[in-house]
Amino acid sequence: MGKDNIMWSLKYKECIDCGSDEWKHIARGLCVRCYNRQSELKHRGHFIERGIASNKLTKAYLLDEYIMKKKSLSDIAIECACTRQYVYKRLVQYDIPLRDKTSALKIALDRGKKSYEVFGTHGEKSYTVTPQKIEYDERFFTSWSPEMAYVLGVIYTDGTLEAGPIKDPTRKTTARIARLFVAQKEPELLNKILALMDCNAKLTFRERRKYRDTVAGELYSFGITSNKLYDDLISLGLTPKKSLIIEFPKVPPEYMRHFIRGCWDGDGSVYISGGKLRTKFDTGSLDFIERLVQELYEVGVYGQKLKGHPLGKYPLAIHRHKKARAYYTSISLRKSLENLFHYFYDGVDESIYLKRKYETFLQGLAPMFAASEKTSPKSTNKELSEEEFTVRAIKKLRKKPYKGIHTVYSGFNDAWRDHFGTDPVEGVQKLAQQGKTEILPAKGGAIIYLPGEGPGPKNVLDIILE
Repeated sequence: MGKDNIMWSLKYKECIDCGSDEWKHIARGLCVRCYNRQSELKHRGHFIERGIASNKLTKAYLLDEYIMKKKSLSDIAIECACTRQYVYKRLVQYDIPLRDKTSALKIALDRGKKSYEVFGTHGEKSYTVTPQKIEYDERFFTSWSPEMAYVLGVIYTDGTLEAGPIKDPTRKTTARIARLFVAQKEPELLNKILALMDCNAKLTFRERRKYRDTVAGELYSFGITSNKLYDDLISLGLTPKKSLIIEFPKVPPEYMRHFIRGCWDGDGSVYISGGKLRTKFDTGSLDFIERLVQELYEVGVYGQKLKGHPLGKYPLAIHRHKKARAYYTSISLRKSLENLFHYFYDGVDESIYLKRKYETFLQGLAPMFAASEKTSPKSTNKELSEEEFTVRAIKKLRKKPYKGIHTVYSGFNDAWRDHFGTDPVEGVQKLAQQGKTEILPAKGGAIIYLPGEGPGPKNVLDIILE
């Protein structure tokens, strides 16, 4: 402990070099005096002969070594047997433009010159780390795709944006460039995100720690420093310090399920309790969860009628945590769980979902599927073709005066899956292309009609004469 019983550093009680805690800790277990001294010794050249540096450090030499070969002040100082300060003085004297910190750091990282020793929990030397420049596909967030929507969902829930002083002058931090930080308790999701973004960032691992009365569990994480990435994510609706104020983004309908699956893999949970499957989603933003449950309702994921809940607005009940400013919704109805499973995973590649949650879904739904087969009457028309099935569904499910049926709200999609075991959307679209049905896009799905009974396009004369 230093003065006033304040910890000198997180891992060290005193400087590992001089053994004192009088001077402020700066890095690697060293106080500011020892750190500066070691740094100077590391970069100082060996004095061979007095005057050699002044004769060698000509303008032509510095232009060639510093500008063309991109050598650092330390490299030049060692070659000329002088200090970095003297090299800097000659650069200023000759009016040679100096690199900014960002450019200097990029060159150092590209040449593998930045390295530091990582010490164990108790101060013992563990290993040497050589940082590298983080690269990623800079086009990834510029256009929508299933992969982009999924990663965006994870970042919306488990990501943190740090603006840095360049983007936000009010920020007081040593990192000047904006940064994305993503953390998870398990590495699978993070590794998949990095692979999808074609990013070479490495995962870091933090051991379980105890801070006074609080315990922080194990954590995997990665960070990407990039002003462009920051700008791209801001344009998609993300903000720094987003937990309580985040709003639901504008996602194209065809990518909505991938975005929500990413959110669920980030802040959702899928578990089996008392032998029954349950799933839950938590967030600090009421606006976000209200829009999310509305989107789920439109694809057939709904909740039970709860006492005191505002009926009709959000079918899935939204609850507030008692001890924190956070909200959650949970799903336990069998049909809603089945619909959510199909919504999340039908036709989706393994690279864009969390395998553990997918397998928990399968494990929990297996008894439900078995019970459904036992209790539901066996179909006596298994030989029905897709066209015959659809025509029969329209005629039996439509209600006067309507001539069509909604694929989701009528239960048609669920019935199709039970009967054929295939994707109803693809099947209905195929029938429409063959002219055997007509489709009208509608909110939450589509309305299907028998041939010739759909509204169809009208010409201008018909509209005027109506």
